[in-house]
Amino acid sequence: MVIMKMEGEMSNFAMVWITVVASLWYCHAIAKITKQGPKRFVVILPVTLLFFVLPLNLSTICLGGPTSFFIAWLATFKLILFSFGKGPLSSDPPLPLSRFVPLACLPIKIQENAGQNSKKGQKSPLNYATKALIFATILPVYQNKSSIHPKLFLFLFGVYTYTALEIILATVAVAWRRARAAV
Repeated sequence: MVIMKMEGEMSNFAMVWITVVASLWYCHAIAKITKQGPKRFVVILPVTLLFFVLPLNLSTICLGGPTSFFIAWLATFKLILFSFGKGPLSSDPPLPLSRFVPLACLPIKIQENAGQNSKKGQKSPLNYATKALIFATILPVYQNKSSIHPKLFLFLFGVYTYTALEIILATVAVAWRRARAAV
């Protein structure tokens, strides 16, 4: 039963991200047709509304949480800025689709000076190891959530969400840096 539910969840996850990529392709194409401003905002508005609804198709915290953050938060606000010619998605010349999609829904920045590799904003591996340990300690709590006070469970859920997002964002940042270095 659990395996069948997870297969359904993975199918939903794939469909959500296929829809996101198709929607971002639409936004990228529509930018060539409409000028920035209220008209482009109205044309992109259905996509931003769709991005709020799409993560609701995922029921697990491990897939639904980061997907909600990447789509409903990051991509939506970047698209709103893009519709008015602002933010990281707006550039002259326009970004290629291969850069537009990851830049729209991942917490990354394209640096003009690739040779400038600053340590600003990066945290130590010990910091992430500590967060991973906290995350691993809280994870078994979900097995016995019925025996935990609801307020304590809510607090642990907040800590779990924070540490999970920190680890996921660090992983995405490292993967993006390595992918950019390979190009």
